[in-house]
Amino acid sequence: MDVGLITALLERWRPETHTFHFSFGEVTITLQDVSILTGLPVDGDPVMKLIFLPLLEDLDFARRLSWGSAVLACLYRAMCQGSCADQSEIDGYLVLLQIYEL
Repeated sequence: MDVGLITALLERWRPETHTFHFSFGEVTITLQDVSILTGLPVDGDPVMKLIFLPLLEDLDFARRLSWGSAVLACLYRAMCQGSCADQSEIDGYLVLLQIYEL
């Protein structure tokens, strides 16, 4: 993990708009970005809660889920929490930030 990169991005994250604010404008990670960078599906039923993990044994059910939207929502949540002044740790799918080209 590139801690310096993640820290710099957190400093530019705006929770109210889910965007990074740079001198050249606003940038965000979209579902299309998640789909291209991770190969996760973004069409289908959203993954709401993972308490239904036993249902994922049904491969047809699992294929109909939009895992990309779950990853993006988790990343947005982690960025919003991590951008708070009193927060010292961050979790989530941060590798997405490292492979995303701003």
